Amino acid sequence: MRRLFTLLLTSLVLVGCGASPERTSPADDLRDGQLEVVAEREWHRRASSGVQTHGDALPPVLVDGVIHVADRRGRISAYSAESGRLQWRHGIGEGVSGGPGISDNLAVVGTRKGRVFAVDTDSGETLWEARASSEVLAVPAVGNEIVVVRTADGRAYGFSRDAGSRRWLQDVSVPALSLRGTGNPVIAGDRVLIGFENGQLQAISLGGGSVDWQVTVSEPRGSADLDRVRDVDATPVVFEGTVYVVGYRGDLLALSAERGDVYWDRELSSHAGLDVDAERVYVTDDRGGIWALDRRTGAAIWRQSDTQGLQPTSPAVHGDKVVFGDETGRMTVLSAQDGRILARVRVADADSISQAPVSDGEGVHVLTDNGLLMRYHLRDRDTE
Repeated sequence: MRRLFTLLLTSLVLVGCGASPERTSPADDLRDGQLEVVAEREWHRRASSGVQTHGDALPPVLVDGVIHVADRRGRISAYSAESGRLQWRHGIGEGVSGGPGISDNLAVVGTRKGRVFAVDTDSGETLWEARASSEVLAVPAVGNEIVVVRTADGRAYGFSRDAGSRRWLQDVSVPALSLRGTGNPVIAGDRVLIGFENGQLQAISLGGGSVDWQVTVSEPRGSADLDRVRDVDATPVVFEGTVYVVGYRGDLLALSAERGDVYWDRELSSHAGLDVDAERVYVTDDRGGIWALDRRTGAAIWRQSDTQGLQPTSPAVHGDKVVFGDETGRMTVLSAQDGRILARVRVADADSISQAPVSDGEGVHVLTDNGLLMRYHLRDRDTE
């Protein structure tokens, strides 16, 4: 049986070629204790029972002004993003380890036992249940006709959205050692993009499950098993026809979503993830630094190293700001332009944040590992 290990990812950051980025000094940022942005909490709720173990994929999912969360007790809940009011809550009777994937009135989740549930969000009825080969540690991708589920043993399933029947299976040979957790599948047109433990990103046809193109993101390094870990655990981001993807002990790449042609790549290791806006790509590296790179060329613009060693989440774009959480239970706000720290707030005591915050354009939503969901409004201090 394939062995899965949780690795301590504090020993390595790979820096690519090109101009050296400007480094922001933590001392300069925090010297006066008067940061430039005020983070005001607008509401908070006990939304879930929290994350059971490292590797669970239970992020807050924003769809049409509603925040959806699932938890280890098998509950799927929906809250108004603006007010925090509970819209609905349904249970499946088994703890969730991946989800929810949301589309219209359908919520799909996966469990540690490899079971997949599709729930009608209006009635709470379980519409169908399917079986996979291993635990589900990724958010299912829900398309118009196909639901894609990624399992921890290197497989991806395409299930019929209507009935849950299996349409196709993609099985990838994986190394003996890998990081615990898997990247979320992302639907892009008539394909789904999936990163695997063998360092590849595949574009798989939604209709038939064939591989339309694939690209190696991370190559094995060294002869020892530990040196050859090369997962693509970060969820790919598609922006204006370009796919941005990064691997552990690998590269950050910009690719054509249509053909997989590489526009640019640079050596940068990450398992946490990335986000993209019109100008820049933002990435959390494996030492905990946050990078901004030019979206069109991959050139480094800045790097913020104040959170090294604190396991920050993937960055999330919020207007002209970038936000992320960390294992100490803090949310940090950076300037998207130059990476300086604008605000930092502890959202909960004796808690941690492993899922990236979510922005709805007006507020930032944070879900802690103990299940607290909250919304923050960010305003400039000089508007007081």
